Amino acid sequence: MFHSADDVDFASLKNKRIGILGAGASAFDNAGTALEAGAEVVMFARRPMLPQVNKSKWTAFPGFLHGYSALDDARKWRFYTYIFSEQVPPPYESVLRCERHAGFSILFGEGWTDIAPGPVAMTEKGRHKFDALIVCTGFDVNLTDRPEVAPIRDAIDVWANHVSANEARKFPEEARFPYLGDAFQLRGNHPEIGRVHVFNWGSTMSHGALAGDIPGLEIGARRLATGIVRDLFLEDADRHWERVQVHNEDELKPTRYFVPLDKRK
Repeated sequence: MFHSADDVDFASLKNKRIGILGAGASAFDNAGTALEAGAEVVMFARRPMLPQVNKSKWTAFPGFLHGYSALDDARKWRFYTYIFSEQVPPPYESVLRCERHAGFSILFGEGWTDIAPGPVAMTEKGRHKFDALIVCTGFDVNLTDRPEVAPIRDAIDVWANHVSANEARKFPEEARFPYLGDAFQLRGNHPEIGRVHVFNWGSTMSHGALAGDIPGLEIGARRLATGIVRDLFLEDADRHWERVQVHNEDELKPTRYFVPLDKRK
């Protein structure tokens, strides 16, 4: 069994029957490569049809990209739980890449419930025997899985703390997103937590898609850099006060109006 992120030896799958879980971009990429290597591919999708519209494309205008982070929590939550729930269609080029092969099929409304030795993909409708399985279920936003944040994990504020318990249960992935400050910084009950900035997909609930999608990347990078510069200045404000007092550049030295430092009052 493989994951879509694995380095799969597709040449070894020639004349094999492959089961793929998922129907997003990575699923079609893996399916297309396997088909071109000479495999038969059966794709399994939980939904009754492929997503038809990329709602995220609608957000790629200046008003949303600049203004989303200023919305109240309820409106932010409403926007992105809806957009995420609608999901994103696979690229039509990738779909056509697979459709040209007679050995390609999709079983809609049939997600896997278990995997048995064989390998066998088990669904509520039956058992499907394959030579290999590729799991293409995408990624998750879950801070508890990240060892590098283990020392501050319990101190991190997440969106579950800013919506009702019912909403958090209804949208568990969105509820795990970190609740970020205005410069993508973590928030929570650790005194140093604001030094950690989250500039990846985990920032989407708080800032919109500014850390990965091309339309918003420049806005996100500028916001991140501006916020870090501001915070560093504030941290050293007293040092800057000392520096400004001793700052001296004799700009009038070439003129007859120059006064030496020790003569100034």
